[in-house]
Formats: sequence, structure tokens, C-alpha cells
Amino acid sequence: MSLTSTARPNSDNPLALAAWSLVALGSAASTAFLTTPAWGAVAGVVAALVGLAARALTRASNAVDRILDEELDHR
Repeated sequence: MSLTSTARPNSDNPLALAAWSLVALGSAASTAFLTTPAWGAVAGVVAALVGLAARALTRASNAVDRILDEELDHR
């Protein structure tokens, strides 16, 4: 089991999606409040992309772990 799959064992959890949505909206709102709405939109998109990348990397890590477990057949 890798560090990524240990830290986030269930990547299909709707609670994780809701948490990342709140992070994206919060960063967009605070940036828009402190600067301009355009920079707020950029901050929201960046936060959403980070969340999507983390989810994709977690899924890929789980897939690699599963494939290696099948191929190496730990005894």
C-alpha cells in the first residue's frame, strides 16, 4: 500500500468532493474580495484543478497497487 492510497483510501467519497468544492469556492471568493473577480475566478479554477489532479493521482496509485498485487502475487 502506497502513501497516497493510505492517506486517501476512498477517492469516490462524496464528502471529499464537497470538501474540495468548498475549498475552490472559498479560495475564489476570498481572492475576488481582496483583488478583482477575474483573479478570483483564476484562483477557483486552480483550486478545482488541484483537487481533480489529486483525485486522478489517487485513482492511478490504487490501480498500480492493485496491478502489482496481482502480478507479484505476494506470498
